[in-house]
Amino acid sequence: MTVRIVRPHLKLPQIPFHRRHRPPPRQYEGYTPCLRWEFGFVCAMCLLHETDYEPLGVMRQARYWIEHLESQVAAPERANDYDNLVWTCGRCNSHRRSRPRTTGHGSILDPTVAAWNLHFVVEGDRIKARPGDPDARYTHELYDFDGPDKVGRRARRRKELTWALQYVTEQNLATRDALNRNAEASGPRRIHFLQHAREVQRGWSGARMVLLDHRFLPVDRPTRCADVPPRWLRLHALPPELERQAKRVPAALLGVPPDP
Repeated sequence: MTVRIVRPHLKLPQIPFHRRHRPPPRQYEGYTPCLRWEFGFVCAMCLLHETDYEPLGVMRQARYWIEHLESQVAAPERANDYDNLVWTCGRCNSHRRSRPRTTGHGSILDPTVAAWNLHFVVEGDRIKARPGDPDARYTHELYDFDGPDKVGRRARRRKELTWALQYVTEQNLATRDALNRNAEASGPRRIHFLQHAREVQRGWSGARMVLLDHRFLPVDRPTRCADVPPRWLRLHALPPELERQAKRVPAALLGVPPDP
């Protein structure tokens, strides 16, 4: 009975994203619920999670968009082709604009075909193209993987979640045990106990808020995909690679219902 939390440190997928959904044909905007589940609420290019931009849900502010691997300008006939669509943050989408998928300098990598760890490496809070890989270099440049805003969001997530996870799993539990032992204190010791208790409560509230702000399943996640049979609800699960990366915190510790 746990809640999945986004991994603090950047980790590249070791296998491609697998397209599990096969929605019926429609205008590409109608594929949004499927694509969000397909890519685990993560930008398929720079790997920022939706909660890195908006803990209360990205759909209200259009922070994430559908990206066409073959642009609508170059291939209008593929505008509504589900296999041509990936889920990306607005910064990746807008930085590419309508630049071509393939040039003499390389081709955009498809995250449903290519495993990111074979083409990129992690250096701190940055994603670098592997040397001698023109497609990785072109993809990195086109989507601005290491723009200052993106690096800053990765660093903030790493610092906040590392502290919060450590607090709730180690420091806070030890402190709560100490408080229980001193609950019957009196006099000056009682005053010290109350001050320490207030500090623990402030720390606990802050850590809890950080963790809930970075739930892998966002608060505005879709509960169904349009016009699909009920049996497809089983596809409302994280991609296996992201499921393995998720940190798990007991729901009771956070005071919220467990993830489905």
